[in-house]
Amino acid sequence: MEYKLGICDQDYHYVVNLMEYVNSRRIGGVSLVAFSSLEAVTEYLGNNYLDGVLVGQDVNTDGGLDKIQSELIIIPLTTNRNLLEDGIFKYQNVSLIVQAMLERLNVSLSPEPVSDRSFFAIYSPLGRCGKTTLAKGLGVKLKNSLYIGLEEFGSRESLGEEILYHIIIQSVKVHELIDRVRPNQFGLREVKGILSYMDIRQLSRSNMIWLKEQLLLGGEYENVIFDIGGAVLSDLDLLDVMDRIYVPVLPEKESQDKLQAFRELLRCEGYKNLGKKLQYVNVPICHYASEIMSEFISKGEL
Repeated sequence: MEYKLGICDQDYHYVVNLMEYVNSRRIGGVSLVAFSSLEAVTEYLGNNYLDGVLVGQDVNTDGGLDKIQSELIIIPLTTNRNLLEDGIFKYQNVSLIVQAMLERLNVSLSPEPVSDRSFFAIYSPLGRCGKTTLAKGLGVKLKNSLYIGLEEFGSRESLGEEILYHIIIQSVKVHELIDRVRPNQFGLREVKGILSYMDIRQLSRSNMIWLKEQLLLGGEYENVIFDIGGAVLSDLDLLDVMDRIYVPVLPEKESQDKLQAFRELLRCEGYKNLGKKLQYVNVPICHYASEIMSEFISKGEL
């Protein structure tokens, strides 16, 4: 995953050198764009995207900072070590600077492992990225878990249609229906998707909150994993109910462009808090119940 940040400081020689060093080595997937003024940042944003901007303590912020603060994460760049809680120390090791940048963007170079009793979503604007493999892999690896398919199209042989109906009307009969789902040969309890994504689009945020209370607080499951298709979501607020959202990524430029557009949507449409729950992952090509997937999940990749 690539993250693009601006760096604005009066010492233009410093920011250009830092930009060239970071960009040549692609440390942590970060690339930098150097600026000498906030006016230049504002002009750049007219036709380009940034995830955030580092602003030096000597930069003139009159008027310019307020204009970009609603769009970007602002990271102070300081020469005073006593102010490190509020910013990044300008002259520390470059790897530490990049790590601090990513922390401010809610990205971890060493992702936290999954926690107990959680709602997970696997969602991506990309296709063929390992989304379902990861979702089912989590269902196998995490004990006492339930996989729910919310992809564009499903199967007539599933209880998904009936279960979805009882979720929408918020009927406790949903427990009886889910209890009829038996684990497969890999121990996965799977509620398969329904025939058409148009029916799934009837789900509301309040339906998902209710389901979370039923399955995690009042039910027997410790984790619920949703495999969400790209055409299913009519409202991104559904994702906000989740405790963690994994977004499988691909390295190709076309895929990176789509992911950048997705991140820009989260920023422009006021979904910044939702963005904090996202974790971008490179899913290995393997069977969901394989040792490779088990190790991928176990080693703190998730």
